Formats: sequence, structure tokens, C-alpha cells
Amino acid sequence: MKRNLRSLTIITILIIFIFGTALFSETGLNANNSGAPSMRTGSPGDTKSCTTCHTGTAQHVTGIISSNIPPTGYVPGATYIIDALCTDSTRTRFGFEISPQNITGAKLGVLTVTDVARTKIIGSGKYITHTTAGTSGAGSILWSFNWTAPPAGSGDVTFYGAFNFSNHNNATSGDIIKLNELTVGEDLNLHTQEINAPEDFVIFPNPVNDFANINVPKNTTPEQINIFDALGKHILKFEWNQFSDGLKLNLSHLTEGTYYVSFATKNGTFSSKLIKQ
Repeated sequence: MKRNLRSLTIITILIIFIFGTALFSETGLNANNSGAPSMRTGSPGDTKSCTTCHTGTAQHVTGIISSNIPPTGYVPGATYIIDALCTDSTRTRFGFEISPQNITGAKLGVLTVTDVARTKIIGSGKYITHTTAGTSGAGSILWSFNWTAPPAGSGDVTFYGAFNFSNHNNATSGDIIKLNELTVGEDLNLHTQEINAPEDFVIFPNPVNDFANINVPKNTTPEQINIFDALGKHILKFEWNQFSDGLKLNLSHLTEGTYYVSFATKNGTFSSKLIKQ
């Protein structure tokens, strides 16, 4: 009787040990199965990538992130589709995190989930990552989401992404982490022409020497005022809250030439030509 009890106790301990070990290993694998933590894109602003949880050195690659943004650049306020495609015939589990940022790490534009089952927004809207349902793929996986471009004058936007090609071995070892970037510019051609400028929108004097006054149409409140040169290069940006006593732009430091003043408003973006002399 005592021998049988001892044998039963030993068997019970072994079962607990085996299942406990398996549970611990599975926990290690699935710690981020429902999504990566914030700030893991490997961008200059985030600095960290998936290698903070998974072993190995991140590989910089090309071709994972793509979009339908035209070669001429994004139109401020327009919405585009961003895709991320991971392909590896030896892998069946994948993970990702992407964030649209400028070179200092600030978020640019707005991320929107279009696949609620497989992707989600984290980090106060700055990052998009996978869900538990969005990790399985037989040799490849595709994630898609929408991105609404920022206001005029925001400049280049880089989509920084970190991707986990998991070997699904119930541990964090053996995974392959890849980093990819997609940089898109602003469509500067929009700022080198007059676009639907209302009749009572006036810049004076024009030509201007040092200071330009701007008459704003009724019921129109500019959110930003941007100035571009004749080639479409962004020169200056003014925020509406900078103006406490009317719209008066200090342009004294600009060289002589043709410029375009672009107004970003809630009703759209329009611009008008300005001559500096």
C-alpha cells in the first residue's frame, strides 16, 4: 500500500512538472501573441525592436511595407492603404508593428484599422500591431490598414516596421526579426499653383518686402499656413495660434522670388501666389 502510494505521488509530481514546464514555455512564446508592446518599430525615436523580447539581431530588409501612395507623394488629408507582406516558406507564425513617424519620432497622420480581427491600434494611436488571430500564415502573411495623411507642410513620412518571423518552438529563441522602412514625400506640386482660393482671400501687399498681411474669408479659420518656394520646397510653417493680432507674416528673411502661401483649413487646403521683392 505504501509502495503504491509512493509511486502515485511520484507520478503526480512528474505530471505537474511536465505540464508546468510546457505552460512556462508556451507563455514565453505567447507573451506578445496578442500584439507587440509600443515602441518596438526600431525607428530612431523608438530605438527598440522585437529583439527586446526575442533573441537574435534584427535584419534590415526591403520590400515588406508598401502602399498605394503615388510616386508624386501623399496629398494632405487624403487616406491611403498601407500593406505589410511577410514571406518565408519555413514559417507559420508572424508578428508586426508599424508606426508613421518623422525623423524625430513624432507621429504623422492617422492610423485606422480596417481588419479588426487581425490588427489593432496601440500607443495612443501611434502604432498598429497584430492580434492573436493575425499571426498565422502558411509561409506568408499580409496585414493591411488605412493611413490618413497629415496637414500640408508635414514633409516626409517614414513608416517604420518591425516583423517577427517566428519558428513557433514554444520559446523566444530561433525567431528572425526583420526591420523595414517606407518613406513617402508630400505632393509638393499641389503647393505651386493656386487651388480654389476664395475671392475674398487676399495677401497684401503683393509683391511684398518684409511683412505680408492676409485677409481671411468669413467663417474660415486656418489651422496652418505654409509657404513653399517655386520648386515646391517647404520653407516656412505658421500655426494659427501664433497670430494674436491679425494675420501678419514676417517674410523679411526670404530671398527675392515667387512663393506660394498654402492655407490648411477644416474645409480643405488652398493656396495663392506671393512675390517677394
